[in-house]
Amino acid sequence: MHLFLAYTFETTEHANAHPDRFWSWMEARNTWFYVDLNMVQSTSWRIQHRPDGVLIHHEVAFADESGLTAYRAALADRGRDPAWEQRRREQDRWYRIVSRSVQTSPPMPMALPRRNPGAGATDRAESPAAQHQVAAGVPAMAEEEERSAVGVPASWFLRDPPSTTAEGGPVLWHSVDRPDSAFRASALADPVPPDRRVRWRPLVYAVLAALLLLCSLMTWAIGSSP
Repeated sequence: MHLFLAYTFETTEHANAHPDRFWSWMEARNTWFYVDLNMVQSTSWRIQHRPDGVLIHHEVAFADESGLTAYRAALADRGRDPAWEQRRREQDRWYRIVSRSVQTSPPMPMALPRRNPGAGATDRAESPAAQHQVAAGVPAMAEEEERSAVGVPASWFLRDPPSTTAEGGPVLWHSVDRPDSAFRASALADPVPPDRRVRWRPLVYAVLAALLLLCSLMTWAIGSSP
């Protein structure tokens, strides 16, 4: 069972205004930050576009809990170096950490089915992978998902400590990796032009200010009435 340290980053206004510089900085950071951290087995990056910016989902994989413990100890040791810590703090200019969690892989392999063109639903239901899923209480993939995902690597994650749904079942995180998701600035550009983004925060602030002014005027009018 593997461990995954998962982060979600929210890009700052400075990063949104300079996307090319931001991704160049991120690419360089991925090199110097993880150098000689041999307990890290792999890292992954996923991008979620939003009208007001970008969310970055980052995962760091470890073989076991001892690897994660060694990783945290190594970062604490590096943080005592003022030059390294100052370089690490450059991240505050580019993104904010909005969530973090430790996740685990499931207790059994969750490989995608490999079907022949003529294989039917009965073949899938009787496959060892499907039987493992049923025994573990994991719902099988829908047929449309199977058809689109055959031959594409996939991954499953369990939250640690395990969380449950309202019905008492485990919460699973699932992702399907696409081969065309390159780590390049051209592929990660904001799809919404800056002049068309939804700028809702100033409007909310203006409405709140108007309500406060109205309440003040009503309080003054009531207090000054005979």
